[in-house]
Amino acid sequence: MTTDAQPQQMREDRLVAALHELVSRGNVRVPPYPATALKLQQVLGTDDYTVAQLVDAMRTDPVFTANLLRLANSPFYRRGAEVTSLTVAVQRIGARELVRLAMASSVAKLSGDDGVLTALRRQVWRQSLSCAMVTEALSHLEGADEGEGFVAGLLHDAGKLLVLVALEDVRRHDATVGTRTAREWLALVERFHVPFGEQLAERWHLPGVLGAVVSTHHDEQGVLGPLTRRVVTADSVVALLDREAVVSVADLVALGLPRPTGEALAAMLPRIPQALRAFEADGAHGDELSLVEPEAPSAGGRLVEGLHLVVDGASWPVLKVGERVLEVQAGKALAPNLMLEVRLEPTGLSFWAIVQRVEAVHGGWVTELTPFALAPEHLVAWESLVKGSRAAA
Repeated sequence: MTTDAQPQQMREDRLVAALHELVSRGNVRVPPYPATALKLQQVLGTDDYTVAQLVDAMRTDPVFTANLLRLANSPFYRRGAEVTSLTVAVQRIGARELVRLAMASSVAKLSGDDGVLTALRRQVWRQSLSCAMVTEALSHLEGADEGEGFVAGLLHDAGKLLVLVALEDVRRHDATVGTRTAREWLALVERFHVPFGEQLAERWHLPGVLGAVVSTHHDEQGVLGPLTRRVVTADSVVALLDREAVVSVADLVALGLPRPTGEALAAMLPRIPQALRAFEADGAHGDELSLVEPEAPSAGGRLVEGLHLVVDGASWPVLKVGERVLEVQAGKALAPNLMLEVRLEPTGLSFWAIVQRVEAVHGGWVTELTPFALAPEHLVAWESLVKGSRAAA
């Protein structure tokens, strides 16, 4: 007698077999090395390059130039008047950082293309760029090459994006592939992302030290090189960002970091969302078709009378406030894993939040968000808000 679990297991076996075959035959679909990054590397490789030459190398990449201008005008870099010129953007950000940003822009495009697993690709992208910035900061604090640290953090888990793209390709040829929870999809991704990443490292001809990071960052038994150790530490920091509203110095010291390093990182982490947003495409609506099963609503929390969330000028009533969750009645459907800059009124508390769950209801969309990388000074205000909701219960 066939049980419900048996067809599910058969579908799972076919997916695993398809991914194994891609790896064994060397047929992983790897995007070409970022053309803009290559052009910039060639210009920077000369002794007497000019800003004009750097701008010329970027002009044919409208996506990257738009990202670059947004980043130059973000609080992460902004100093003085708004930048509308690529020349000024280069001068503000710095020539040496352009190559790593061009690579980040290329990886961002891979994560933002439409697909049935877009929400998960958006999540992996956010974690990868966050890891890149944390590894860059750790490299600076340890006197190592910052640019190398950024690229290592960005690409060490690039295989995850390639696995998700491969799973979407399988779905196009096999309509029986059903939905799964995010946890179940990501278990498959975790299983295959290293060999997928190794094929990217090989085809992009990454230097040996970067290839070693891709291959060994999960090697708990081996002796890790210093760059890989920094990436592994950065991964742990990013995991904290996903779990905690605020990552404190004590949290970072608990990871084994020296206190001065923890203090420097804790001050830097709230700036990460500004850089992430510069590379993130707007998500006005959820995926038209998604194979990711929606999460169950978070337990707990209570309506706070008169509280509204302001997003891009629109005001949405707050339905629930919890330890690390905010549920609102949104006026439009938002893409899962989209990051938003929001403000709570009448408290005036502004912060970044990530869309976790969207459910269509009569008159709008019930949307669950979690605060991301709150500044330490905002934690007291958030905790006061949560306590206030409990008192009203």
